[in-house]
Amino acid sequence: MNNSLQIRRRDIVLGLGAAGLSSIGAPAIAQQRTKIRVGYVDTLAVTGQLWTEVVGFKYKMSNLQAAIGCAQMARIDELVGDKRRIFQYYQHSLASLPLSMNPEPADCVNGYWMPTIVVDCCLQFDRAQLLAKFKAENIDARVFFWPLSMQPMFDEQRNNTVAFGIWPQAINLPSYHGLTSTNMDRICGVVRDFLT
Repeated sequence: MNNSLQIRRRDIVLGLGAAGLSSIGAPAIAQQRTKIRVGYVDTLAVTGQLWTEVVGFKYKMSNLQAAIGCAQMARIDELVGDKRRIFQYYQHSLASLPLSMNPEPADCVNGYWMPTIVVDCCLQFDRAQLLAKFKAENIDARVFFWPLSMQPMFDEQRNNTVAFGIWPQAINLPSYHGLTSTNMDRICGVVRDFLT
């Protein structure tokens, strides 16, 4: 029998809503189970950024997650209003720089979950250096998502030129709905100093 798939009686899996507990005697099985359950655990701990290594499935929503979702829906206008305020502040403050930000087509209302800057491709841009500058200022910025086909479980599709062109030029700016103008001035200052 293939040991990587064998689960013995002493191994315990206890599901608790969206969380859970596993007690598995074989470390290799435990590691694979974790990767399948939450496909980015190992890399997230190392890089602080979302990188998926294996395809995993999670269709379940716990009662707590549903309750939080309902509470957020009750104040959706306030939350989206805050996100839009933050985006507009960034957009105005960074308007003179060689970058673009999240589009908003005329017939849509963007919730601006993550305000993203995309630095013009004609510039030499090293997002790792910009992330390091943010970290030095104790500001948590995030990389823009890698193209899905770039992740290990898929065949890379370099012919997806838009996805492969944007990700190295983009960063998601902090977007906590309680950001103040002072917070955002610090964030914009890091971007401005880096790009000028």
